[in-house]
Amino acid sequence: MLQVTVEHADAHITLKLEGKLKGPWVDELERCWLTLASTAPDKPVRVDLTGVGFIAPEGGNLIRKMAGAGVELIASGPTVDVIVNDVRAQNSHIPIRRVG
Repeated sequence: MLQVTVEHADAHITLKLEGKLKGPWVDELERCWLTLASTAPDKPVRVDLTGVGFIAPEGGNLIRKMAGAGVELIASGPTVDVIVNDVRAQNSHIPIRRVG
C-alpha cells in the first residue's frame, strides 16, 4: 500500500509518499502527478520518497519519468538510493535533495 499526501506551499507542491510503490499504486501516483501538473502548471512538483520502503521496477520507471519531466526528488535510505542513483546517472541535471 502507498499513501500519497499532497502538500501545497506558495512556491511548490509536494507529493509525500509513504509505503510501497508497486502495483496499482504506481498508476495512482501517476494519475495524481498528472492531475497536479495540469491544474497547477506554474508550481514545481517535488516528490518526497523518504517514507518509501520499497520501489518495484514499474515504480522506478515512473520516478525516472517524473524526474525527467522536472520533478524534484527528495530521498533518503538504501531503498531509494538505487533509484536516485539510476536517475542521476541518466540525467545528471535532475534535482535530487538527499535528507538524513
